[in-house]
Amino acid sequence: SVQTIILLVASYYIFTSNHENVETLFVAIESLLIFPAGMITLYLNDIFNAHHYFVSHESFFLFVFINWIFYTVVGYIQWFVLLPKMINKCKEEGCLHGHGL
Repeated sequence: SVQTIILLVASYYIFTSNHENVETLFVAIESLLIFPAGMITLYLNDIFNAHHYFVSHESFFLFVFINWIFYTVVGYIQWFVLLPKMINKCKEEGCLHGHGL
């Protein structure tokens, strides 16, 4: 739900103000939400620097929406697929005994 709120707020500001500032804030907040994988996404976003190709508000919204989908998928995989698998593996191997988990 936080991801959806961020998309709605970013969409509002894309169409009402300078969209480059919105993109910077959007990427920063999304990267924090999916930390530590957010560090990789920040790096990839900086490499491709794709926001310069989207000039109009409508096409820039498409760029933000595609980024939003990417951040949502990466965050979901990180927190709801990989982390539970890591915890279960530690429980099976007994690496969490003595640590209170």
